[in-house]
Amino acid sequence: MKSFVRRPVKKPPRPARRLGGLNKSALRTLEILAALADRRDAVGVTELSRQFGSTKTLVHRALGTLLEQEYAVRDRSGRRYEIGPRVLEFLDSGSPDPDISMMSLAAMRELNAISGESVMFGIPVEHGVTAVFGIDGRWPASGRIPRGVLIPAHASAGSRAILSMYSDEEIEAYIRQALPLKRFTSRTITDPVELRADIAEIRRLGYAFGRGDFVDSVRTLAFPLADADGRPHGTISVIFLAERFDQDNVTKRLPDYLDVIGRLQLELRCYFASSPVLTELPQI
Repeated sequence: MKSFVRRPVKKPPRPARRLGGLNKSALRTLEILAALADRRDAVGVTELSRQFGSTKTLVHRALGTLLEQEYAVRDRSGRRYEIGPRVLEFLDSGSPDPDISMMSLAAMRELNAISGESVMFGIPVEHGVTAVFGIDGRWPASGRIPRGVLIPAHASAGSRAILSMYSDEEIEAYIRQALPLKRFTSRTITDPVELRADIAEIRRLGYAFGRGDFVDSVRTLAFPLADADGRPHGTISVIFLAERFDQDNVTKRLPDYLDVIGRLQLELRCYFASSPVLTELPQI
C-alpha cells in the first residue's frame, strides 16, 4: 500500500468552484472530501460552510454521505471531521503495508532536533508498550531508551498514551486483570481512580506526561499515534533526564511538538492499526 507523503507546507484552502450545470450535490461532496484531505487537523461544519459559501445544512448532508461511505470520520469529540480510511481504496492494493515505525522516523528526527533529547518509538504489546527503536539525544548524558522492555500499560507516559486509545471497556478489563497495579517508583500510578483521570487528561490534551513513574531519573512526554478509528499504531516519546528537565521550556515548545505529531498523524490515520511484527529494526 503506498503511503500518503505530505509535505509540511501550509496550503491555502481550496476555493469553492463554479458548479455550472454539474450535479451540485455530488460536486459539493467531492469538494468537501478534498478539503478534508488537505487538512492535518479535524474541521467543523461552520468552517466548511464558510470555505465553500454553502449552508450548514448542505455541508451536513455532504458530510453524512462521506461518513456513511467511510470517506470521512468524526474525531474523538464527535463534532469535527477528518479524512476516512476508505480513501485507501484508491491506492494500489498490491503494494505491501507500510512500516509505521519507518513512516514515523522523520517526525522523530524533528522532535529530536527541537528538544535535543532522546526520542523513542514504541508499539502496543499485550498489556503494555515496548520500545523498538529510538534516536539518542545530543547531550553526553541523555535519557536511556529501554528497547525491548515490556512496560505495563499503567506504568509510563508512553504506555498510558497507548492505553488512552483503547475503549473504556478495554481499559476497565486491563485494570481488573492487572490489580494490584505494580509500583516501579514512588510516582507510579497504582490507584485505578487516578489512572482513569490521567487517561481522560491524555485524551483531552493529545499527549501524556510522565514524572519519573517508571524510572525515577526520567521525565517523558509521549504522543499517541492512532488510525482513523482511534486504535493505536504506537507512541512516540521524548525522554528528558530529570536533572535537565525544564517544565517552562517544554510547555513553551509544546506547539512545535504537537505540530510535528499532527503532520505525522494525518498520514498514519489513513492506515488501519494492527499489531506490527518487526523483522528488522531501522538503522539510525
